[in-house]
Amino acid sequence: MENFNVSEKYRKYLIELQFRGLNVYTVWGTDMADKETDKLLVSNTKVMAFKEIKQIELAFKDIDAPFLDDMNFREWVEHEDLSTAYSVNNLTWLSKFKFSFLNDRSTSLEVLADINLIQDFAIQVDHSRLQPIFDQPAMVNLKDFIYDNHFWKGGAKDSFALKKEEMEIVTLCNNLYTIFYDSISFV
Repeated sequence: MENFNVSEKYRKYLIELQFRGLNVYTVWGTDMADKETDKLLVSNTKVMAFKEIKQIELAFKDIDAPFLDDMNFREWVEHEDLSTAYSVNNLTWLSKFKFSFLNDRSTSLEVLADINLIQDFAIQVDHSRLQPIFDQPAMVNLKDFIYDNHFWKGGAKDSFALKKEEMEIVTLCNNLYTIFYDSISFV
């Protein structure tokens, strides 16, 4: 098992994003100089994603201050083993979302992690197409359902009310996937 103490210390994480037929790598982390805001590695309003994990370390040495806490980022790059991703976000769950996914704890939590990652990005760059999705009642209800039933222990919220929003939830998840994918800059 990989030791990620350096990532935990500097709160910067090399993550893998899985799309249909494509795996890429980027950084997600907490910007300690910006009210502990969670952010992704961006250039302008696009997520910087690398197709090869071995490109990462060299590229990071030349990137200008992607986080306000630039010293933490530089220390993290210097001391972390950037050959292994800290975590994997399988975003294809959003592109093929089915209501039945909500019956499985593991799949539900992966969907929630994907939604939260995209929401971090939307807030970070003030994304005009993504942010309204998170304000939709169906999306709020989906997140609440997953938190109540799978994230927090002991939840047993009935999915009957959510079932009425099934088609809207499927559309919203697909839109999240498509818009986020279009917001990736492949390096």
